[in-house]
Amino acid sequence: MAPMARIAVACISCALLVTPASAQPPPADGEPKTVVVTPPPDDQDAPPDAPQVVLTPQAEADKLAADEAKADELRREAFRLYSSGLYEQSIARFKEAYGLSKDPDLLYSMAVSHQQLRDWENCVAVMEDFIAKTPPGPDPTLDRARNIRDLCEARIEQDQTLTVVTVPAGANVYVDNKNTGVKGQTPVTMTLRPGKHRIWIELDGYESIMQDIEVQKREPFNLSVTLKEERDLGWLHVDATVKGATVFVDGQTLGKTPFGPPRQFSAGPHQIIVEREGYTRFTGTPIVERGQLARVDAYMVQTDAGSTWRTNLGVASTILGALAIGGGVTAMVFANDEYNDTEDFETLAGLERLGYGVGGGLMAVGISLIVWDLSRDVIDPDHENPEYGRPVSRPTPGAAAPTTRLMIGPGGLGLGGTF
Repeated sequence: MAPMARIAVACISCALLVTPASAQPPPADGEPKTVVVTPPPDDQDAPPDAPQVVLTPQAEADKLAADEAKADELRREAFRLYSSGLYEQSIARFKEAYGLSKDPDLLYSMAVSHQQLRDWENCVAVMEDFIAKTPPGPDPTLDRARNIRDLCEARIEQDQTLTVVTVPAGANVYVDNKNTGVKGQTPVTMTLRPGKHRIWIELDGYESIMQDIEVQKREPFNLSVTLKEERDLGWLHVDATVKGATVFVDGQTLGKTPFGPPRQFSAGPHQIIVEREGYTRFTGTPIVERGQLARVDAYMVQTDAGSTWRTNLGVASTILGALAIGGGVTAMVFANDEYNDTEDFETLAGLERLGYGVGGGLMAVGISLIVWDLSRDVIDPDHENPEYGRPVSRPTPGAAAPTTRLMIGPGGLGLGGTF
């Protein structure tokens, strides 16, 4: 090859080696072509002059249009979910759409969804992000956003979330007052105002739980409980005729009457004592059966009821009766000094019979009035128990169980039927 030819071939080879891929000529149709060069796995290890992804203006416009279309689709789906009350799912769609479009209005919708979920912290955080990214000026949406943010901030101070989880699940949860009904079944999440609260957890076949908690501001409270299987447990209720009487069960003070809701005890006999100064003392030994409610009726009356008109009238009647009988005896003595066939004898004999009859009747009435007054049951109206005699049932859900009723009165201790 001639020297000039060799030089020409060498120049062409050098030119081909130094020309980058992006400098290659466009396709024959004249349309621009996007060239994608895959970077090395670790950007830090890549050489400084490593080629990156290159998009032509048309490709960039196509990508933006596709992102906007996808964002609009996600926005519409999010609003449908919001309208159906599926706020958690709507938040996920709003968030995904915001990642594509960066439209601040999506932040507003997300914050409102958090508000519906009573997720006050995220409501405040997302709404503040919306306010920061929205141009200032007269804008009704901005005013509403600030109001919602302030409202959520206020609710953070007022309400806090309580989550109750049990093993096994499905237990009924009561808060503060069982009469208000079940707040939900575990696992359950609810909102409570900061402060002290009493929680009841009940599940058939398991021991009931009563737990006092204190909810703090800006700090969710999580309560996790492993329930114990019910083992030979029943319920006991003490009903007394007087209020303010002290109830002892197996030597332990249980409280004062009215006894309140039935309490749970182990199956078997239990010693019950109910006493109040000035009243008869009740003692009993009811038997608590597994899953059953034993009810004790403590019938108590005043030990010193005092006298009434019955005693006064009875004493007077007894005295008059004794005098009448005494008059009859006197008439008998005088009649013995007279002949049987004389008129004086007949008169004295009649007086004798009259004295015995009237005197005996008056004494019988008087003694009956005194005994009646002494044997009557008296309860001071100020001491009467207004809850006495009212029906009670098992505190757990389900039908009321048969109950055993022990009664005590002037005749002694007796066993009533089931009711």
